[in-house]
Amino acid sequence: MRSCPAQGTECHPCHKLNHFAKFCLSSQSTTHGVQHVTSEVTQPEPSSSETDDEYLFTIHNATSHPKTTVLINGVPVTVIVDSGASVKVLNSATVDRIKTQNANFRLTPSTVKIRAYGAEQPLDIAGQFTGSIITSSGNSTEVTFYVSNSKSRCLLGFDSLTALGLLSVNLTEQHRDIT
Repeated sequence: MRSCPAQGTECHPCHKLNHFAKFCLSSQSTTHGVQHVTSEVTQPEPSSSETDDEYLFTIHNATSHPKTTVLINGVPVTVIVDSGASVKVLNSATVDRIKTQNANFRLTPSTVKIRAYGAEQPLDIAGQFTGSIITSSGNSTEVTFYVSNSKSRCLLGFDSLTALGLLSVNLTEQHRDIT
């Protein structure tokens, strides 16, 4: 298993661990897709509000991430393979292409807040829709997509990647609590 290259590294501007200065949230540097990497992710406490938080790794500056092309409602779309994401995100330009090929297309409002790990502000979400994904090998599934108003990349998360057979996880050791 590959470990994060920033694991154990001290950031020079803020002196905190587990991220490089290039991705430091404490500095005044340019914003990048990956903001901070930690070995432990804490989820927010459940609240009684109507919104839910979902997470993804990155959708900006994602030129080096693995990609694949799938059919979404019959339209070819190149997506980032993000095994750490809990959602499927499409940009508005891609959804406009899907709309032209699907007369019954409906975008509905969404209360879900989607955040990149380490980001304070959620993505600007236009809405959501349920659509089909088909891989080149013929595997398919129906999922909920969230539509970003930004010029972000399109992304598939862990659940859809595994359901489509695009990602498999093979653990070679069982985790044991050592206390």
